[in-house]
Amino acid sequence: MEIKGIINKIFVSENKVTNKLEPKKENLRGDVVEISKEAKELFQKNKEIQFQQIRERISNNFYNSDKVLNKVAEKILNELRG
Repeated sequence: MEIKGIINKIFVSENKVTNKLEPKKENLRGDVVEISKEAKELFQKNKEIQFQQIRERISNNFYNSDKVLNKVAEKILNELRG
């Protein structure tokens, strides 16, 4: 199980500070990405499998185990320490 960090920083867009980083409109392209119906169905199927695994872990109290709770606490402390 991967635990992602907590974001506690404020980000300021540099585009608001200066126009140097804004892309020039003439350089923008009209590229298009199309996702096939099969890929969308596969993604949906994988998402359902992941949700089922999460439901099983919840019903088995996996997330209340000392191993998971210690890992979460460790990640929170590391994030707070910077």
